[in-house]
Amino acid sequence: MRTDSPRSSCGWRVAGLVFVMAAVSGLGGCLRIVRQQAPYYLDGPHQVEPPNGFLEPGTRVLTFGSKDSYSHVLTFDGIAADVWDGDLVSPSQWRKEQQARKATAAGSAAPPGEPPHTSP
Repeated sequence: MRTDSPRSSCGWRVAGLVFVMAAVSGLGGCLRIVRQQAPYYLDGPHQVEPPNGFLEPGTRVLTFGSKDSYSHVLTFDGIAADVWDGDLVSPSQWRKEQQARKATAAGSAAPPGEPPHTSP
């Protein structure tokens, strides 16, 4: 007689998901970072309803295929959804964009009357 309840098996599912995510995150090309606030769609990007939610900039996701300019992603919080490819960047591209933003912010912080510092 089986005494497992659906709740007790949930822990195994979560552990399995974490294991799979850890294994896949080691593969090059699968890890992406959300560039800007990005809508996500649980039932595909062509669903009739509005987006199911939004991923915040900097959110790390694993990609599992792409179709019609949308990638199927899995967040480390467990959201499996479709996100527009243009909202996703590689970790190296994310670092470059963040450094450029910091440089721009530092350059625009010049005292009044002085031009912002620019690099040659």
